[in-house]
Amino acid sequence: MIKIEVLRLIENVCLRYFLGNKLARLERRYELHGGSITWYIKHDDGQIPNAQFLLRNILYTKRYYENGTNEHSISIGQAKVDNLLPDDRYRTILTANCQQQQTMIRVYCKEGESVGGIAVKEHLGKI
Repeated sequence: MIKIEVLRLIENVCLRYFLGNKLARLERRYELHGGSITWYIKHDDGQIPNAQFLLRNILYTKRYYENGTNEHSISIGQAKVDNLLPDDRYRTILTANCQQQQTMIRVYCKEGESVGGIAVKEHLGKI
């Protein structure tokens, strides 16, 4: 079950952006905002839930440029994974260590022009 409180898609055309020494025009930009997303991992029969994933304050952005390059970025404000098995000792599998930060995970990826149909990753890392 996926519950998305806020979903927004933004498309911007003909904006300019500097990539290295070249000026490339931004052809399209997509943004996906999610206020709260919850989904469950269930047992093979689909009846018994094994784990619950909760993600909050999600922002995914993808930018397409006229020179064939792309940029992706994702930030997750909070992530929590709970164990739902009845006889297990540990209930929380993953949670934030510090509640004062607004962003728990942030990742950025820049793809160069495709070579033979394969996208070349120029940069992949946390921001």
